[in-house]
Amino acid sequence: MQFIWLSLFCFVCVSIVAHGGNDLFTSVMDLRELYGHEQEMKSVLKKYLDSEENKLKKIREFYESLPNSDNTAIEYIKGPINSFAILKRAKRDWDSKLSDLVYEDNTHDLMAFVAEKRHKFPNEGDLKGGLIGLKRLLDTYKLPMPEITNGSLSLDNRPISADECFEIGTEAYKQELWEMAVIWLEEALRLKEEGHERLHKESQVTMFEVLDYLVYSQYKMGNTYGAYITTLKLLKIVPDWAQSRIEGNLAYFRGILTPEELEGNRVEDVKEEFSPMGTSLFWGSDDVNTYETLCREPQKLPPERERKLKCFYYSNSKTLNLLYNPAKIEMLHDTPRIYSLRQVLSEVQMTRIEELGKQKLYRATARNHLSGKFEPADYRIAKSSWLSNNDDMEIFPIVNQRLEDITGLEMDTAEDLQLGVYGIGGHYEPHYDHARGDEIKSFRGNDRNRIATILYYVSIHGCNHCCIYIHPYG
Repeated sequence: MQFIWLSLFCFVCVSIVAHGGNDLFTSVMDLRELYGHEQEMKSVLKKYLDSEENKLKKIREFYESLPNSDNTAIEYIKGPINSFAILKRAKRDWDSKLSDLVYEDNTHDLMAFVAEKRHKFPNEGDLKGGLIGLKRLLDTYKLPMPEITNGSLSLDNRPISADECFEIGTEAYKQELWEMAVIWLEEALRLKEEGHERLHKESQVTMFEVLDYLVYSQYKMGNTYGAYITTLKLLKIVPDWAQSRIEGNLAYFRGILTPEELEGNRVEDVKEEFSPMGTSLFWGSDDVNTYETLCREPQKLPPERERKLKCFYYSNSKTLNLLYNPAKIEMLHDTPRIYSLRQVLSEVQMTRIEELGKQKLYRATARNHLSGKFEPADYRIAKSSWLSNNDDMEIFPIVNQRLEDITGLEMDTAEDLQLGVYGIGGHYEPHYDHARGDEIKSFRGNDRNRIATILYYVSIHGCNHCCIYIHPYG
């Protein structure tokens, strides 16, 4: 029995609905919706600020309406008009008008909005996942920090300030991702030392704060000598209230470093904190290195083989649909043959599939080759949902028939369509799409192994290489 796995993937490299704390960092759809919530909150907050400013304006006007007299109280109330005026102000203005202004509560809409959206906010796990995603991007694409802070990862190419680097570094510090903390805190330090914060609004972060966080992060990462050197820098700018603590740290480092290390003759080896890649069971380090290399720069075929590649229209005389609407096909690789089918889905179909899929998104899983169960895995960072013909009896029969016409493969035994979306540093490490001989629990009932995988690319956000084949000759 033929068994085909159809997968609908919306691939993204970077870019943070599902419910808050439900792996928001793994899905660009969740991040997009979170951005929408933030814009909503900005509008509600602006309304609140306008109300508060109007309230303060009225209170100031009331203050300025009060008489400004150099007379004493006895002199002021001698006049009967003045006496009545103060009675009137105390009753009508102070007791009613001013009290109403002071106790006027403009927070209702703002607090109601926060209460309504709170369950959709990210949790600590999302922040940690987002940080690991950033680390994965740095390692996979070998991005130098100065290039990143110059704005290469920003949509508007806006440079990142020392304060922003400090915020990322301290967030990594809170999550105990020490290597990540050191990377961003050192960049914050570089920007401050080189005076780059002058390009932004006045920096709110002091050099002492950056160095103070950096010391502990270096120490926890295993770089005791680096923490010692940073502490020496701290001593030159330490405020009085922290003097004894910093001197105590320096004494501690001097007590555990050797004389050679204190003289700078040997720097302690830094232990590896964590790998931003996952823990795929199928691939060795060479395969992962190949995968990362191909993500950065695709392999080019020799000219004599590249000349064999072509684009063409495919029509099957036995299929009426293809006679009227031939398939647009591009040959990407000759051995083995890899083809790209162009414009298989219409804009209407893609929009409908996305609308249906995002309502069912959950953290993508992978089958555990030992237990046969599907479970979240570090080597697959994404969200997915499954769609069948029953979800839309108009769209999916047409989509499946079009694919059946082009491939000649029946869809009767195919799996449901899978929508996959990726978030910050989202990826799926090198893997087998078919079950192997030792995965006996992969089959149930009349199920058979997969013989083909179809990937529909619905939307691509700044991603040049979406699917990597690390063994194209195997």
